[in-house]
Amino acid sequence: MKNKFTLIMALATATLFVACGGSGDTNTASAPVNSLDPMETAMSSETVIDIGLSSSEQFETTPSSTSQGSEDLVDYRDGNTYRTVTIGPMTWMAENLRYPTGTSACESNEVEYGCFYSWETAMSSCPVGWHLSTKAEWETLIAIAGGDSANRKLKSTGDEWKRYDASRIPAEVEGPGSDDFGFSGMPAGRWDASSHAGQGLYTAFWATENYNDETFYAFQLSANAPDQQNDRHYTWQKDDYSFSVRCVKN
Repeated sequence: MKNKFTLIMALATATLFVACGGSGDTNTASAPVNSLDPMETAMSSETVIDIGLSSSEQFETTPSSTSQGSEDLVDYRDGNTYRTVTIGPMTWMAENLRYPTGTSACESNEVEYGCFYSWETAMSSCPVGWHLSTKAEWETLIAIAGGDSANRKLKSTGDEWKRYDASRIPAEVEGPGSDDFGFSGMPAGRWDASSHAGQGLYTAFWATENYNDETFYAFQLSANAPDQQNDRHYTWQKDDYSFSVRCVKN
């Protein structure tokens, strides 16, 4: 009888223990809830990546307010800032390079027209992450800009482009361009030995390739050019003239 009473008490105690949940269980209904969304948590912190350059060597880009979909280029070497523009698969400088290096010639109007570079100096003139434009890149740009109409579409729209006297060269007066792509080619002219020539009339940009041992390709825009000339590559003696430079993003 005593054993039976003991068994009944044991069963009653066990039933009461289960009903109360036991000392080892967790009450999930009262567990704290994280009100911060996981995406908000991920966005609440910043990741800083050190690329191994000192602060003075960092290559910076900032959103451009003048060229939609492009970035401004900040040249870490001298702090100059350049507008850039993306045309097809390439991102170009939308201004002439004005970094003084090697045999470059820089005048008081360098902000507007940039500096002039011999071919050899031009080859190593671009900042880190950019390179001197190649002949193939110029050909691609010409094709995108309409081939025959590339001269007009790649020039700036300002009055810095002079108009030839129509009585001298009829039907070939073009003057300013339409700047359809934001390339903004300026009539910088060239540097010839110790003098500046051709300002307002044309500009030429070095390409990387050579035609032969002594002559190298350059791309030219002219104030006086009809829309019937799609081959705007010229060859120049590398030591005769200094031309402008437009760099392309790597």
